[in-house]
Parts: sequence; C-alpha cells; structure tokens
Amino acid sequence: MEVTSPSMLSDLTHAYDNLESVKVLVATFIDEKEICKKILHVSSAKDIIGQSQAQHMGCVLDRLLKYNTDFMEYIDVDSEVDVKDFDRFHIFLSARGPPMETFLGEIRQNQSTITTEEQSQPLKSLLKRKAPQILKEYETTGTLSVPSRKLLVKTCIGDLVERCGYYPLSAEKLTVAKSIITTFPSLSVRVAGQGEGFEHYYDPVSHCGFLETKLRNLRQNLDQGQRRYKKRKVTDDCGEDKKLRQEDGNISSTDEWVTLIKRLRPSAENLPTIMSGMEETYTSRRAWISKDSPTAAEILREYPRFLDMPSLVTDRHPEQQ
Repeated sequence: MEVTSPSMLSDLTHAYDNLESVKVLVATFIDEKEICKKILHVSSAKDIIGQSQAQHMGCVLDRLLKYNTDFMEYIDVDSEVDVKDFDRFHIFLSARGPPMETFLGEIRQNQSTITTEEQSQPLKSLLKRKAPQILKEYETTGTLSVPSRKLLVKTCIGDLVERCGYYPLSAEKLTVAKSIITTFPSLSVRVAGQGEGFEHYYDPVSHCGFLETKLRNLRQNLDQGQRRYKKRKVTDDCGEDKKLRQEDGNISSTDEWVTLIKRLRPSAENLPTIMSGMEETYTSRRAWISKDSPTAAEILREYPRFLDMPSLVTDRHPEQQ
C-alpha cells in the first residue's frame, strides 16, 4: 500500500484546485467608487469575495453583481451563484475601520474641493482644442443653442470613442454626462425635482440619452469587422423577420422591448423610449390579443404603461375590441 506524504497531499490538493478554478473579470468598487478591474482565478463566488476583501483589508461586502446576458446588465447575486469561465462581476465594498476610513476620508475631502473646480477641466481642455466656440457662447449667453449642444455631444462622443472605443462602459458614459453638467450648469435638467440633472445626456438606469443615441448612430455605420455583436434574424410568432440587434445599445426582440417598457419609469425623459417600445411591440401585441383574447387585467399586467400612461391608448392602436 502506497503512503502519500502530507506535502504530496498538499500539492495534489493545490493542483486539483487549479483544475477547478475559472477565469473571471472582476471590477472592485469601494464606497461606490471603482478602484480596480482585474482578472481573477476563482472556484466560486465566495472565492471572489474572499480575494477582493484580502486585497482591500478593512473593507466589508455590500453587494455582488453578475453580468446577465439575457438582460444585458449587471444584477444582484448571492455567494452561491454559479461561476463559469469569462463571467463578469462587480463587487461593491464599504470601507470599515479607522485606517481605511481615514485614508478614504482624506480622498473624499480632497475630492469635495476638486469636484466643482477641477472635474470639468478635462472637458474644458477638450473643447478649447476642438470646439472653442462652445465655451465662448456659454461665457457670453450663459447657455448653449441647440446647434451648439449637438456639437457638444458630437465632440464628447468623438473623444470618448477615441479613448474607449465604440463600446464604452456605462461608468465612462456617466462620467462624460456629469462633466457636461459640471462645466455647463445651466444645461442641467431635473424633471419634477427628480434625478441629478445629467440623465438627459446619459441615464445609467434606462441606458438612454443624447450620448447613448449618438453612439448608437455611429455603431450603425460600422463595418462588420468592427462590430462587437453581429446581426442575425429571428422570426416572431407573427412570422415576421426582425433584425436582432445585440448589446450595442439597441433592443433585440419583442420580449426585450416588453421587459424594457416594464422597467422604465414613466418620466419625461423616458417617454420617447416607451413610445418606441409600444410601437415595436404593436404587431405582436395585436396578434396575442387576437389569438388568446386576454383580459384587460392580463394586458395591463404585460404592458403596465397603459395604466400609468393612458395617453398611449389611442384610436390608432386599439388594444382590445
């Protein structure tokens, strides 16, 4: 009978762990601020949490998010979630304990004086080089005309694409939107006192806004080799072919439009997207109503915007006869 020494057993265990580990991309946030983005070799979600906390001593876990390919966004998960090769995670930590709190407190204190004065400097520098007329107009009038606002969006997106490509992260688009409002305070828009004023340029919840629209228009003209997601066709229940548009920001199918309509709050900035969604789902909705004869309650449950936005029900789109 062969006897295995403790050292050999340790080596075998280590080798087994390596065989079981997978490679994942993890972005770490401390107090809602992204600190780093790394590729980790882990065997479970608990391993992700353990490695992240080991790298950032004194921090505790707030949330763990995993990228969901069906909804094309990060969703909350627990430590028991399955982990596979090339999964993407966001882990949110909170600073705890005197050393870490003191360090991050100093950073936040410094940033509080920098936010209003220096956060806008990169954008000002960009505009001085590429569109100085925008700064001049704002200094003169205190606001920007529609053509100047379009030029502002075009300039910002051009710089963003140059730095981050045609598929920048949501955080990068959010930074640009906030810098616009910091640089040009009069462009801030808050509907019914809600929001922070930058959402019409980019809303991270609905993934809509002037910046996102400009990016989508640019991606429509990309060559096939430049696209991150290829187009393919699917056939819906009505037998109509529709182009399936993936994560480049466009909605892919009737089911995804329905999901988006349910998620969007009925605000002024979301109205164009909601209207587009209702238009895109009209044919399949009418086929469903004609075929299955759902009750009014079932229709409102599937399309809740009819309930809080009754103006969507028009003579042109009678939902039930």
